[in-house]
Amino acid sequence: MYGLFNDSFQPAVDGVGTVVYNNAIQMYRMGRDVHVVVPYSKGEPELPEPFPVTRIPSVPVPPRPPYSVGLPFIPTSASREVYHLPFDLIHCHAPFTTGRMGRVIARRRGIPFIASFRSKYWDDFYGATKSRFLSHLAKDWIMEFYRHADQVWITDESILETMHEYGFREKRGQIAVVPNGVETVSEDWSVLRERKRRELGLDDATPLFLFVGQQIRIKNIGMILDSLALLGDRKFLFYSLGSGVARGKFIEKAKSLGLQDRAIFPGAINDRTELFSYYAAADLFLFPSLYDTYGNVIREAALMHTPSLLLEGTTCAAPFQDGVNAFIARQNDPHVYAEKIIETIRDVEGRQRVADRIPHTISRTWEDVVGEVVDRYDKLIAHHESRGRFRL
Repeated sequence: MYGLFNDSFQPAVDGVGTVVYNNAIQMYRMGRDVHVVVPYSKGEPELPEPFPVTRIPSVPVPPRPPYSVGLPFIPTSASREVYHLPFDLIHCHAPFTTGRMGRVIARRRGIPFIASFRSKYWDDFYGATKSRFLSHLAKDWIMEFYRHADQVWITDESILETMHEYGFREKRGQIAVVPNGVETVSEDWSVLRERKRRELGLDDATPLFLFVGQQIRIKNIGMILDSLALLGDRKFLFYSLGSGVARGKFIEKAKSLGLQDRAIFPGAINDRTELFSYYAAADLFLFPSLYDTYGNVIREAALMHTPSLLLEGTTCAAPFQDGVNAFIARQNDPHVYAEKIIETIRDVEGRQRVADRIPHTISRTWEDVVGEVVDRYDKLIAHHESRGRFRL
């Protein structure tokens, strides 16, 4: 049995929770025995869960709704159930309380323990505490978790630089690069594009810019708004999809910049076909995030033939080349970003070349990716069993 442990899951949807869901559903369809362990979140799941899920007791995180912190070490029927499940391998997708439960079980059983590194955790803690001292303590606590993993999985080589900045020094063979997949939709992207643009009242001369993700400061949405304000009287529409504590402030900022009719914040869209119709309708995906290490939304946009405008020097921009498989602004500056928006929209042929290239070069389906994941799991289990106890 594969155990997938994470600190978020539906109905509290975020990027990592979506990754865990897609791994679990594909493993279930492949006939593999998989069990998901996550904190309880208020509400009802929107997507079907044909695979078993144990939701352990939790408490909400006030600064970061809808997140909850699991309480796995409180003796409850749910936690006792998890400790008795016949896991052969445990994969923790986050290093917090639920992940630590997974690590404890893996060490007690002597089974392989994989940990995925997915975030700039120092930024998370500093944003919540505004204390460099506490953020460094939390960062060290997190990196200790990864040092004990048999393997640490990252989605791109560039993420290793962040880990090194955090003081991580990997053992030989400890790092594995395993990308995320992208969901597919049944309708053709061109059909989705035409329908959504007609619904939004957009003519061919009006570009649609899009952002998808948490509405929080470190996603750099404020800089997007400052950049759009510099476009002056040029026609455009901007949609920022997602929920988060700063959404109200961004709406106020858009109004103060005179963008209230051109910058729209409708909240989170959980229906995948509806979300992908926005990706398809967009002409440019604006993602100047200083925080993300991978940016699966970049791949989702690419699948719908929509290129991204990223920032040079950010981790999520590292795998991309300007004008080849994305567009890249040279500085985290509204004037520079605005100029790049204008340049990209004007160069219709160049943008179209990138848009036609990216669905086949930077996106992999979840079916393909999880096939690789399962193969890696099985080899790790077999190697562990052949040696009696797995050590790298």
